[in-house]
Amino acid sequence: ANRYETRLKPTVKWLTNRHPDALSAFFLHAARWDREQAAKTETTSLEAPIQSAAEAEAFVRETCGELLKRGKRFCNKELEITHKQLIREQRQFGGKKFAPLVVDAIAEDKARAVAILQERRLKREEREREMRVLYESSTMV
Repeated sequence: ANRYETRLKPTVKWLTNRHPDALSAFFLHAARWDREQAAKTETTSLEAPIQSAAEAEAFVRETCGELLKRGKRFCNKELEITHKQLIREQRQFGGKKFAPLVVDAIAEDKARAVAILQERRLKREEREREMRVLYESSTMV
C-alpha cells in the first residue's frame, strides 16, 4: 500500500482541520486507537491507558527522544533517496554509479584515502630516518 495515501495524507488532513492543540489531540487519538487494537490481540501486559492530550504528547516526545538516542544509521555507504528528481538524474546518467553526486562522493573518498596513505607513508619514512640516525650515531662511537 502507498504509505502517503494510507497514513500520511489522512494524518495531515486530520491535523489541518483541527484547532491549535491538534497535535496533542492527535497523539491522544492515536494512543487510544493503538490500545484498542492491542486489546483485540493481546490478553496480558497492556499499558495503562493515556488519559489526557498532554500525557499523550509527553509519551510521544519521550519515545521519539529514546529512538533518536538509540537509533543507528541503516547504511553508512549510501545516501537515502527520497527525492524523485535525484532518481531521475541517476536514470538519466545510466544508473546510480554514474550519477554526478555518487561519482563526486567516490572521488572524494578516494582522495581522502590517498591523503591518509600519504600521511602514513611520511610518518613511516620519518620514523625510519630517525632510526637510521640513531643507528648511525650508535655505531660511530
